[in-house]
Formats: sequence, structure tokens, C-alpha cells
Amino acid sequence: MYIKLDESMSLVVTVNEPIYRGDNLNRKIIYLVPVKVGDVDVLTAKVYLSYIRADGAADVVILERTAEKYKEAYFQYVLPVSCKLTKYPGEVCTWIQIYSGTPSNPTISKSGECMLYVQESKNMD
Repeated sequence: MYIKLDESMSLVVTVNEPIYRGDNLNRKIIYLVPVKVGDVDVLTAKVYLSYIRADGAADVVILERTAEKYKEAYFQYVLPVSCKLTKYPGEVCTWIQIYSGTPSNPTISKSGECMLYVQESKNMD
């Protein structure tokens, strides 16, 4: 699954695959983030994924940048396999936040929200 951050800070699903409960995202969700967001150089920033699971629990995870870029205009960030996003079936509200600067003077950019759907797994015990 690929989700791209566009110029208007919206998250757009560009390649969609089903996500199943408990699959630990072994197929991976890849976020495509432009190399520059506003005045922020994303290479020196931290990118976090925030989400609210179907059971209402919220969580934040740091996205891991891969070594290769996507078409030289985007960094690729992968959702960690250990993520709890797939614990319950149903709708999951996600958004990313980009932090740069110092703790006393941070620059924070927040994307729009992107809804994902976690399907019930037929292979769960």
C-alpha cells in the first residue's frame, strides 16, 4: 500500500491493498513524503504517524525512511512491522506529523487525515 503526501498536505492512497487484522503489516504501508514540505527539509526532520484504531485507542509511531527515494522527489517511509494498527478490524484514522528544529523552537507540519480499513482475518485463532 502506498500513501502520498501531496502539496496541500493531504494523504492520498495511490496503491491500495487490503489490510487484515493481526497481519503485522508484513506487506508494509509506504508513505511518500516530498523532500521539502513548506520550508522544512524532510531529510533533517522526524516523520511520525499518528492513528486512532477501530477500538478508539490512539498511538504514535516514528516512520522509518528507506535508503532509496521515489522518483527523486519523495522520500519513502515505512510503517514498522511491530505496529499495533491492525489489532482490531474496522476503520483507522491516520495522519502524519513532521517535526524539525529544536525542542524550544520546533517546526511542526501536520497532514490531513487518511482513513484505512482493517479487515477481519480469516486466519486468526
